Amino acid sequence: MGKVMDLIGEKYGRLTVLKRIPQDHGHTIYECLCECGKITMVRQGKIRSGRTKSCGCLRTEMKTRHGLSYHPCYGVWNNMVSRCYNKKDIGYNNYGGRGVSVCSMWKESPTLFIQWLLGNGWEKGLQIDRKNNNGNYCPNNCRVVTPTENNNNSRRNHVVIIHGEQLTMAEAERKYGLKKGIIKKRFSYGWRGDDLVLPKQNRWNNVRGLR
Repeated sequence: MGKVMDLIGEKYGRLTVLKRIPQDHGHTIYECLCECGKITMVRQGKIRSGRTKSCGCLRTEMKTRHGLSYHPCYGVWNNMVSRCYNKKDIGYNNYGGRGVSVCSMWKESPTLFIQWLLGNGWEKGLQIDRKNNNGNYCPNNCRVVTPTENNNNSRRNHVVIIHGEQLTMAEAERKYGLKKGIIKKRFSYGWRGDDLVLPKQNRWNNVRGLR
């Protein structure tokens, strides 16, 4: 349980803290007045971290402003934010759980994110990808790619070197006409380098020193 703090009278986003109420399952809860006039109960941690800035009216406005909730790119923005900040999101452990976040400009303004997305060639069927998988979602670290390119950049996709060329396992299998998953299997057996794409007999001859 975090340290209980006196936030009464302070303002966070659209919320003004009115009073502290009895703890709920170990969490400190505050009663807050939103600028829209609605009273809402918020956990101390969510207020101070900035995760909760209103009673919910801010998100509603963001959704409906300029009809964005119906824009095809809005879902891309919403999914990106959810996997970074919503612990219930199926992808949270691989994003927010690893410390990946969304830059404040994009997080606060889906309009600016959509402008960037369309300006970088997004169309239906394409995806947003982070160049550095340990980095955050921001203009300098993101690009628009095909699903295949996105999968190749996945941190789960191992990179191997074949004939001096750096390839993901999936790329190597396609390039050398191998069955999907065979390089990963060979890698687990200890095969390395060019042997990963050699026919079995050729690889066996290499092991025995035959040419």
